[in-house]
Amino acid sequence: MYNIMIVDDEDIICDGLMSFDWESYGFKAVCSASDGAEALSLMKNLKIDVIITDIKMPVMDGLNLCTHINRMYPTCKIVLLSGYKEFEYAKTAISLGVSEYLLKPVNMNELTGLLKKLKKQLDREHGVNDMNEGLVPGEKSDGIGQHQNFTDVKYSFAVQKTIDYIRKHYPEKLTLHDVAENVQLSEGYLCARFSRETGKGFLEFLNEVRIEQAKILLKQTNLKVYEIAEKVGYSNTKYFTDVFKKITGMTPLKFKES
Repeated sequence: MYNIMIVDDEDIICDGLMSFDWESYGFKAVCSASDGAEALSLMKNLKIDVIITDIKMPVMDGLNLCTHINRMYPTCKIVLLSGYKEFEYAKTAISLGVSEYLLKPVNMNELTGLLKKLKKQLDREHGVNDMNEGLVPGEKSDGIGQHQNFTDVKYSFAVQKTIDYIRKHYPEKLTLHDVAENVQLSEGYLCARFSRETGKGFLEFLNEVRIEQAKILLKQTNLKVYEIAEKVGYSNTKYFTDVFKKITGMTPLKFKES
């Protein structure tokens, strides 16, 4: 059972959400707060897995609350609850780690759909039916097989967009600057958030995507190693070979022969 906190200065909203049948979806609404400052105070003594917060509130608004949660409780999921539909709010919220929205008045079908997605994400993060299921206890999935599951996991909007961008543009001369510019975030923030959510650095993930494609080309084509290196984004064949060996444990030619 995962703990949810409702943060809204409108009593009717708080009361309505607190009375919802959360337990049927694997959650428990443990408390509510009327503003961001009260929410942070309550979180000092409670383990909260999901925050559903309004934007416009007295004392501390929802966006400021998101900033604090992102820094102090990075594993806590944030759902923005608001009547505001303006793009600028969404753009700001994305940079603060918000990945889901519920518009007032809350549609119950949207809420239940959201809960199912959050439950799946939290289960994975807590090791319930995750990508390591079926391995020897203590053993972790390694290399390419691990990031192949990334599309099944619900990440923040910015990180998912980064993953999609890398998968589409990996053959190009790709840099963190290029991706950060594409998702409209600073390089430092994106680098830290990507690493925290995926468990991998930007370059590490990019190399794994490229080597995954190289393995396919080695097995299914007669292209030479230098040609494959160029096709997956490496201009230096020696560097490509070094990266390939580091990830797979063998050279490209040995892999092709195996």
